[in-house]
Amino acid sequence: MIKQEVLKKLKEAKLIPVVRVKKESDAEKVAEALIEAGVKAIEITMTVEGAVEVIHTLAIEYRKEIIIGAGTVLSKVDAKRVIDAGAEFVVSPCFLEEVVDTCQTENILVIPGTLTPTEIIKAYKYGADAVKIFPASSAGGPKFIKSIKAVFPFIPLVPTGGVNIETAVDYLKAGADMLGVGTDIVTPALVNEGKFNVITEKAKNFINKITQFVNTGQ
Repeated sequence: MIKQEVLKKLKEAKLIPVVRVKKESDAEKVAEALIEAGVKAIEITMTVEGAVEVIHTLAIEYRKEIIIGAGTVLSKVDAKRVIDAGAEFVVSPCFLEEVVDTCQTENILVIPGTLTPTEIIKAYKYGADAVKIFPASSAGGPKFIKSIKAVFPFIPLVPTGGVNIETAVDYLKAGADMLGVGTDIVTPALVNEGKFNVITEKAKNFINKITQFVNTGQ
């Protein structure tokens, strides 16, 4: 899938659950729980043991159902590894030129992390397809996103870090194009207890809220 189509589908889905767990087996179970909920995109972070293998497995088994991305990518070597494994978008917590360069060379969607207006415009002008605002809640939450979107309406924004079920719609109303959601869906205690069915329900709740917002604006 070309990256323009990936970006379009991510904007339509609006929700990107971030899978940051310890074990490869847990990451696969969480991914399956999220797919059961109906999510359209999943980000597997490189902090997961065997992350590249997880991405490869999911890309083979579920490519027709979801868009698989890689998160916490911090080098050109890892960017190439996850792309070769099948990742269709690459996310980093900060702006790293070598990661953007690699993704551009491979024609893969790249979403670097930024925080300040200077970082945001620098990353976008360098070649980012969308820009992650991290940590979003610490930066000021939806009010910060609204302020940034007012001056950079042309930049797709992905607030991540502290986004939860209570604030999700507020972020979308503020102008967020997509939401990166971690522990409010993939809660560590639920993973440790093997309660993957609860993770499914949490994801469904997000999807329902987002769908209601898309349909009604509320």
